[in-house]
Amino acid sequence: MNNLKPCSHTKRWLPLLVKGRLHGIVLWYLRMHVKRCNNCTEAIEALRAAEECIAAAQQASRNGPGELSSDRMATLEDLFREGQPNDAQ
Repeated sequence: MNNLKPCSHTKRWLPLLVKGRLHGIVLWYLRMHVKRCNNCTEAIEALRAAEECIAAAQQASRNGPGELSSDRMATLEDLFREGQPNDAQ
């Protein structure tokens, strides 16, 4: 998937397909086309993966800066303690 080359006639519509913003004949056509076209299938898979990464980043940013899960915080605290001189513990 290093060289994504969707078809020129579908390229502008694929992001809208991934986002669920197409209807009617355009939606039907693209679904049928993607089933038969390896290039467009690979492009759709890459777009979906990108959308998932963006959604995960947005969710993480909603948690606010500096907020970590309790597991990650415990790991960081352990690593911090390990890096301290013995008399500081």
